[in-house]
Amino acid sequence: MKIGAELAVALELQAKSMDMVPSRWIEALIRGRLLHAQTLSRPDELAFIEVQVELRRIGVHIHHVLNAIQETAGANPDHLRQLREQAGEIRLQLARLRAAFQGNLDNWNGAS
Repeated sequence: MKIGAELAVALELQAKSMDMVPSRWIEALIRGRLLHAQTLSRPDELAFIEVQVELRRIGVHIHHVLNAIQETAGANPDHLRQLREQAGEIRLQLARLRAAFQGNLDNWNGAS
């Protein structure tokens, strides 16, 4: 199937904006419309991976803080402060993740 020059230019620009080749962009669009399966652009995919790595790192830190609290005779205020800071960082990272996914869904659903 061939598309006209006007659509070809628009397709190329849209695919490039998502860091995809046109055929991959068309596949992602069809997958989203027919199967309701969303596709991340490569930069979004890398950001999603980065967030997951960061959340794992934070989880390890929280685990260490909790172990330190358990090893003491009482709840050390400094340990509790560290735990609250880490919880705040987790909330921030989760907000970033939700925003990235919402932007992706809006794009594929035609809301952008």
